[in-house]
Amino acid sequence: MGEYERQRKGLYYYRRTPPVVSQGNAVLCWASALESWLEVTINELGEKKGSWSGDDAKAHGFDGLNWERKHLNLKNMKSLWGDQTNENESLKPDGIRVIALDIGMGGDVIKPIDLDKNYLRTKLTTFSCLYILYFSNVMYHAVVAYGIDTTTEELLVMDPAQGVGLTRRTLSFFKAPNRVNQTMFVGWAVSN
Repeated sequence: MGEYERQRKGLYYYRRTPPVVSQGNAVLCWASALESWLEVTINELGEKKGSWSGDDAKAHGFDGLNWERKHLNLKNMKSLWGDQTNENESLKPDGIRVIALDIGMGGDVIKPIDLDKNYLRTKLTTFSCLYILYFSNVMYHAVVAYGIDTTTEELLVMDPAQGVGLTRRTLSFFKAPNRVNQTMFVGWAVSN
């Protein structure tokens, strides 16, 4: 379980540290980050099954749809969601929606300007580690956020890019000129 820790006159909030899962192939960040997110989420919250319900599920047509959160590797993901990827195995635009519904991941589609320390602290304290898709340079990139330093406004992330692993990203990184007008997806584990 996450906890607060005072350091450097600041306040950190963090969940369990996710395992580093390197993507190898440049377009498989979605799968590597998802494998890491599933591992850390299941270690914290356990494997779960449920079904979507409520006003949002009814309004968007997935009321009653079953989901299951379990350990998956790249081979499992390709088998389950191969139809959600392009020929080069990159994720199609609607792919994350399908995957999120299948594994019990809620989320917000936001603009980078809305990604601030209060939003992130609230999501991390309320839910679990966060699965974040953001626009990189020419395509989207996925990371797992597991903490925030509210003093330096740095997000602690597991970045699956080759040779990166556990690192920090300033919130201003997500608001760079090449990203500021692009949407982001911030996902978390649902509990029902």
